[in-house]
Amino acid sequence: MTVRGCVSLCLLGILTLVTQLDLGGQAPTSGHSSHGAAFDRGPREKPWVMDGIGSSHFPITTSNPEVQQWFDQGHTLIHSFWYYEAERAFRWCLKLDPNAAMAYWGLARSYYWRERDIDREAAFMREASKRKDRVSDRERLYIEAWEELYTPEAIVAQRAGGAPADEVRRRLRGRLEQIIRKYPDDLEAKALFAWEARGLSSRGDIEATLQQILAKIPDHPGAHHYRIHIWDGREAERSLDSALAYGRTVPAIG
Repeated sequence: MTVRGCVSLCLLGILTLVTQLDLGGQAPTSGHSSHGAAFDRGPREKPWVMDGIGSSHFPITTSNPEVQQWFDQGHTLIHSFWYYEAERAFRWCLKLDPNAAMAYWGLARSYYWRERDIDREAAFMREASKRKDRVSDRERLYIEAWEELYTPEAIVAQRAGGAPADEVRRRLRGRLEQIIRKYPDDLEAKALFAWEARGLSSRGDIEATLQQILAKIPDHPGAHHYRIHIWDGREAERSLDSALAYGRTVPAIG
């Protein structure tokens, strides 16, 4: 064997040993993530800067400034229900900063409600909760607002649907209202409240909240998208302006 071959084998052995030490002596089996079972599925490739999806800004605590860019992209994609690509962005946040609590919070929310994976959501939220004492008070309130959705009782209620699920959503709506009262300039809290309050609050109240956002950010993708859904099916003409604005703002969204 050549000297180069011997060196390569030695390096491979060292890398394998380090990996096993990091995992408590056990290397992940083929196809499994060293970060845990929740990461075994979903996109693993690096995200790219996506144009034509609109923009929104959600400040988070991180040790790496680049994480904010990818978090904002993931959060913006959730506003348009593009959950798979949102997950890719949040996973890259953790590649850059493994202790970014809000990236785990983003991952827990990266599901369409008809295609939910409660086990993965709960795993991601547990990781966010472990780190909630390292972030700002505002971020902690967001984590705790969604934390309640992943208790055993809440999971059973959401799977059952109907009144039990609505009660879980009412509690989430109440926690978002608390964030808005404490941080009245937090437009993302208002956008998320508007979506989570659908069917639970009057459409007039939700409309007023969305108009507060649009008064400051006329092209906010979440505000326009949620207006379309809030008025869909009855008085849909009230959101025609948002339908036009949303199409213009997010041309790359399917």
